[in-house]
Amino acid sequence: MKALRDLSLGTLDPSYCQAEEGSNNAYAPRQGVPALVQLLGARFAVDASEVLVTAGASMGLTCAFLTCPPARPILLPSPGFPAYEATLRLLGRSVITYKLDHNWDANVLRMIEQEIPAAILLNSPGNPLGNVITDQQRQTVCDVAQACCVTLILDETYAGLEFSGSASTGPLLGEATGVIRIGSFSKRFAQPGLRIGYVIAGAKTCRQMADINWVLAMSPCVSSQLAAADLLMAEVKNPGRIKNTAGQLEASADLAMATLATHGIAALRPNGGPLLWIEFPGAQSTGAQLVAYCMEHASVIASPGEAFRRQGPPAIRCSYAIARYDIPAVFGRLGAALARWKSENSN
Repeated sequence: MKALRDLSLGTLDPSYCQAEEGSNNAYAPRQGVPALVQLLGARFAVDASEVLVTAGASMGLTCAFLTCPPARPILLPSPGFPAYEATLRLLGRSVITYKLDHNWDANVLRMIEQEIPAAILLNSPGNPLGNVITDQQRQTVCDVAQACCVTLILDETYAGLEFSGSASTGPLLGEATGVIRIGSFSKRFAQPGLRIGYVIAGAKTCRQMADINWVLAMSPCVSSQLAAADLLMAEVKNPGRIKNTAGQLEASADLAMATLATHGIAALRPNGGPLLWIEFPGAQSTGAQLVAYCMEHASVIASPGEAFRRQGPPAIRCSYAIARYDIPAVFGRLGAALARWKSENSN
């Protein structure tokens, strides 16, 4: 049998450019480099046909949104990662939101049944609140969504970074009908420069998303995919690494909050991930003005609350995932600036 030759792409053989023969600069297969695809399948207890490698989790989310019926809205968390709504607006899709409060899960179930959205998105650990969804909450939403023919999109970018005492076992494992799981190597592996994300979904959905991904971005860099495969293999050899990372983050969160507290500043205690949400009910200002104040008076850059939700009191989101020895000084400056701002802007 003659060897198959691909003449469909306009790429040059290395001999034309005196490039290194056998380098990693070719396009990867649509689904991803086989070594990485196989490792991801094993990691999440699914068949390799249910795995897709994308250029970051954001591309995975974009492909997931594009598989949803365009006539129905997407149900998003509020506050939530700004790229969710920004991407959907860019795609011309409509958005409805559910509030992340103590009763969020009951509200989500009601909205799924009443609104029948095209999809519901859950993010755990959450950005920006650091909230963690329990396994039981996730399963209940999954069951109701499936009964209503609503796709469940799980953004698991920070999965595996849940803190001690969390009622979550981490990312979903095994096959799950009607569920699209999105993950990334940027956060828990601290490798944002690789730009490697992945999708875990049914084989048919993965094929559809692979076609979309090929149109929008073709394939992530082969070298990045091979580096990601090495990271996964190292995790297999040292399964305690991620737990140790989560433990270090939790200690940093406690230190950052304790440092802020010495200036009378309280933050919402996260249950996972690297982010703090600091809110000032009753303050006469905006999150954007607060961010500018922190930049001027503390030399600290934070994100304004209005980037994550449409309405609410002034708030900022900041990361405590900096070197532990820097936290007392940096959060000390931030706490002092926030205390002055609070006294100047309170009723």
